Amino acid sequence: MVTGCQHFDRASECRAIAQSVNPELKTLAETIGKRSPFSREEYRNAAAKYAQSAKQLLALFPRDADLARLTRELRDNMLALSRSCDRFAAAKMGQGPWVDPNAAHDLENLGSRHHSLVTAIDRHCVE
Repeated sequence: MVTGCQHFDRASECRAIAQSVNPELKTLAETIGKRSPFSREEYRNAAAKYAQSAKQLLALFPRDADLARLTRELRDNMLALSRSCDRFAAAKMGQGPWVDPNAAHDLENLGSRHHSLVTAIDRHCVE
């Protein structure tokens, strides 16, 4: 019976994580997944959505140690994505395509890390 209760608690925690981040991530996927390049305003909106999701994750305290660690890592990644999008928005103010030549590479790495964290959380939640 304890195992069943633990599974129920984890399922509840997993739903809370999903409800915290899915609305913003869905909007971002619809916007960013369709085209490129993006406007300064789109980068600013993406930065705000990542920051909002990170803030919502900050309010969660999963009891499952692995889920808590993954949640913290996802939150940190979303904050980094927010900062990266802000850098792109700032770069759009200038005449050149990018102020920081490593910005695109950083954003790509953060995006890959984000996907791996989401996959890890999904996997952990179905165990």
